[in-house]
Amino acid sequence: MDEIAIALIGLQDLDMILSKKKNQYLKISRTLDLGGGVSKLKNDVDKLKRETLKSQLEVSKMESDITDLESKSSELQQKLYGGSITNMRELTAVEAEYNSIKNNVEEINRKRNLAKDLVSTTTEAFINLSEELKIREVEWIKDKKNLQKEKSKLGKNYNSHLKNRSQFTDKIPDKIMRDYIRLFKSNNGVAIVKVNKGICQGCLVRLPIGDLNKMKSTDHPVLCNSGRHFLTD
Repeated sequence: MDEIAIALIGLQDLDMILSKKKNQYLKISRTLDLGGGVSKLKNDVDKLKRETLKSQLEVSKMESDITDLESKSSELQQKLYGGSITNMRELTAVEAEYNSIKNNVEEINRKRNLAKDLVSTTTEAFINLSEELKIREVEWIKDKKNLQKEKSKLGKNYNSHLKNRSQFTDKIPDKIMRDYIRLFKSNNGVAIVKVNKGICQGCLVRLPIGDLNKMKSTDHPVLCNSGRHFLTD
């Protein structure tokens, strides 16, 4: 294996380490930015609180409407059976209004019961989520501190490894380096692979004669016919 191939493999191994550490660093950064889910929990608690209050107000309004309608119904009932109605037209009108109010009361009662069920459900959810928020807020104080330490450690470790890239990149020609960067990004970190007995260890398939002949004609790593990898012995 020539010096360029050794440098490429060394660089690839190092870049895989750097890529992993970068992903870990970014994941921790996102978690810190999101506040460990505390902000989302707070929003959910506030939303449940608003929904509960809204439903409670709706229940109160419907109960007030029912009280008003029942009062009106009592007046009409007194009128119907109190002997004050003197003609059929008035009797028919009062009966129609009485029946309409009765139907309205039944419908509002139905809606009120649904709203009361919703109040019960959202209140229970609000209480449970509020308790979860309290626990998470306490946990997050500790978790945040640990994550900040881990993030700092990862950053220093990343920078330390990054300084070592030059020992490999200095040995790789610019053209090969450009191809390496492209292949590393497009192939999930696999830019150069070894060939053993004519079989590509990256794809685990036998290489075509053209690729094998290219390898024999040069001491440097060569691109396979598919353009996906550098090949080396």
